Amino acid sequence: MVLFMVEVYSLKCDDEINKEQYDFLLSLISHQRLEQIKKFHFVEDAKRTLFGEAMIRYLACSRMNLQNENICFGKNQYGKPFLYNKPRFFFNVSHSANWVVCAISTKEVGVDIEKLKPIDMKIAKRFFDKREYHYIMSAADFATQVECFYDIWTLKESYVKYIGKGLHIPLNSFCVYKEEQDYKLLSNRLGNRQDICFSKFDFNNNYKLSVCSGKIRHNKIINQIKLVDIVGRLCK
Repeated sequence: MVLFMVEVYSLKCDDEINKEQYDFLLSLISHQRLEQIKKFHFVEDAKRTLFGEAMIRYLACSRMNLQNENICFGKNQYGKPFLYNKPRFFFNVSHSANWVVCAISTKEVGVDIEKLKPIDMKIAKRFFDKREYHYIMSAADFATQVECFYDIWTLKESYVKYIGKGLHIPLNSFCVYKEEQDYKLLSNRLGNRQDICFSKFDFNNNYKLSVCSGKIRHNKIINQIKLVDIVGRLCK
C-alpha cells in the first residue's frame, strides 16, 4: 500500500441500498459485531455501526489488496480496533446523524464528526480545560459559541482516539488551542506537544469534523464513498 498521508472518507447513511444488499453486508462482518448490531433498538444506530465496519473492510481490501475473508480485527486494551498483521494500515471511524467517516493512514490516526446542535455550555465548563472554555465563551454570539464548542470537542475527541485511549483520558487534562491558522495541543502533564498534527473541517454545513495524527501530511479532501461501491468491492 502506498499511503504517505492521512486520508478521510465519508459515507452517507441514507444512501439507497435494498434489503438483499443490506443483508449481504451483514454477512461479511464478524459474529461479535453482528451481535452488537442486533442489540440496537434503533435502525439508524445499527446502520451506522454496520456501515462503519463495511467502510473499513472496503478500504482495507482496496488499499491492501485483501479479500474480505482475510480481514481480522483486534482491539487494544482500551477498545481501539486495529487490523491484525497489517502494521502499515491504521484506521479510525466516527459517525453522527446521517454520516459515517473513516480516516486511514500508515500511522496511528483519530477522527471525530459531530452534527451541530444547541448545547448547554455548562458541559464545556465541566469537561473542558478552562482556557478552552474561555475561548468558547469569548465568541460574539451563541451560534458562534456552538461552532467553537464543536470545533474543540471534535479536536479533543480525535486526539484521545488517536492515542487509542478514548475517554479513559479526562478531557480537561489537556488543552487544544489555536495558534495562527493551526491547532496545537498542550498537555497538563507533558507540556506542548509538537508531535501532534490536527486538521479541522466544516463538513456538509451542519457538521464539524476533526482529524489527529502524528507529524504526517493530511489530505484536505474528504472522499465520499457510495454504499453500492462498497457492496460491489466486497463481492469480489
